[in-house]
Amino acid sequence: MIIYASSIWLDNATPLIDVFSTITLWFHKKTKERIFPYDFLDKPRRKFGDDSVLEILKNDNRYPILYSLVYTQRDREVPGRRWITEIGIRKESPDSEIQCSFLVQTSEIGVAVPAPQQTTRPRLINELLERCVPSARMIGLSISTIDNMEDAELLSEEIQSPDRKYPIILVSPDNTQKYLIDFDDLLFKTRGLAKIIRIGFEVNTNALISILGRNHAAYYGAINILFPKILRRETVYVPTKLLLIDSLADLNIKEKDIESEILTLICYRTNLPNSRLHISPEIVKESIRQDEITRLSEKLSKEVGESKEWLTLFQEDNHKKQDEIDRLKNEIDIANDEKEYFSSEFDKADQERKELQTKVNGLLSQLEALKNKGLQSGSVEDAEELRDLIDKFIFDCITPYESLVLISKLFPDRIVILDNAYDSAKKSDNFRKKKELFLLLWKLAGAYWQTLIDGKSDEEARKVFGNSFSSKESETVEKKKEAIKRRTFQYGGKDITMFKHLKIGTKDSVAETLRIHFEWINDEKRIVIGHCGPHLENK
Repeated sequence: MIIYASSIWLDNATPLIDVFSTITLWFHKKTKERIFPYDFLDKPRRKFGDDSVLEILKNDNRYPILYSLVYTQRDREVPGRRWITEIGIRKESPDSEIQCSFLVQTSEIGVAVPAPQQTTRPRLINELLERCVPSARMIGLSISTIDNMEDAELLSEEIQSPDRKYPIILVSPDNTQKYLIDFDDLLFKTRGLAKIIRIGFEVNTNALISILGRNHAAYYGAINILFPKILRRETVYVPTKLLLIDSLADLNIKEKDIESEILTLICYRTNLPNSRLHISPEIVKESIRQDEITRLSEKLSKEVGESKEWLTLFQEDNHKKQDEIDRLKNEIDIANDEKEYFSSEFDKADQERKELQTKVNGLLSQLEALKNKGLQSGSVEDAEELRDLIDKFIFDCITPYESLVLISKLFPDRIVILDNAYDSAKKSDNFRKKKELFLLLWKLAGAYWQTLIDGKSDEEARKVFGNSFSSKESETVEKKKEAIKRRTFQYGGKDITMFKHLKIGTKDSVAETLRIHFEWINDEKRIVIGHCGPHLENK
């Protein structure tokens, strides 16, 4: 299991001996054994007193210079688990920067061994960044702050940039102007892997949302992780992971480290792409193999002139095999990208569910506050205040089906909704004019119902809808048996034909057009809704 993968880049003036001095000092701290930098690479395998093992592969006869270090150690707390830390080093030319890549993974002897619960990273990464000079391409070496809208505009450009390959951790203060994380600890854990941006206390939340967009902002103590843009099936978007203040509080209750949890969430998305940049033992072995082929080719070319044709065939075969390897790697990358895409879609849906739940919780708390104030059910003032709350919290996300459910809960004595209506509403999940639909249902259960209760005519009551109301269908429709049948619904053991309907849109589009067919049942003083979905066929 891959636990952690990343790369750091050191300035081109950094001597390799400084890199190995830092690495040997790190091994000394871990194993309590002294290793000297100058002879560090001369021993391909070392076994330490704690039974940990270090294996070294190198190809440093010519550029690019490559090294692979694989350190294996037993888990001191969990029997049956081994930790494998791979360190890769590459220097392309005398003037190039140094890449140091890291891959941490575990190996278990069986499924009975529990998987690690949180991500960990080698402390060596920070020691290299402190003892050596990072290159200009490194990110996340310090914490940035948004203090004004100009900073927010720059951040918006950075979020949307296709060149961004790193996550952004956006941290907001809570209502008491406190941050819920330890910035130093978070920086220590994510340095070189992600960029941390802190939102200042004086920044206007609404203005920030208008610039970044609600999905890309953070407020009221929340933390939003913004991953690099991805393109899937002609759709480009920025995957996000929003940690609301309640989620952060739950982590504290469960005594979980918030900073480590953030690192785990980031590595879940970045381990795969970062592992492709890792200088693995296989890469070093392949480099050694290619160098050996080149050496033998040159030797054979000089010694055996008549073998040139054989040599050419050998090289062509080698190139074909290499091309096949590259093709298979590309197919693996595509498959992994698909997996990453579906993971992104799942996380996005889960985030939207949590946001909706937060809105619903806020609505319920304010409704409870209204009740505690002693508001009387049914008064006009209360109804308007209730509608304002609904407008504030859910108009942007409520589906036609959810609108029916909510209306039925709010007005159980006024509205009856048949199963046919619920079924048809589910077919209009992608209907865009959500607010317009809910307001029509609100007027139907409110002003329209009240006008009829007051003894006024249907002609007077329908005025509340304006042009959205139709008392009947066209003569052509009303003469066709199949069209009538589609507008006939069973209620109370009787068939009721519902020509009355409310209408939104005229296009032949489920996203743009919707019809609500209903009938007033005078004996019960209630409105029965039989259909709330796509335009019924006229054929």
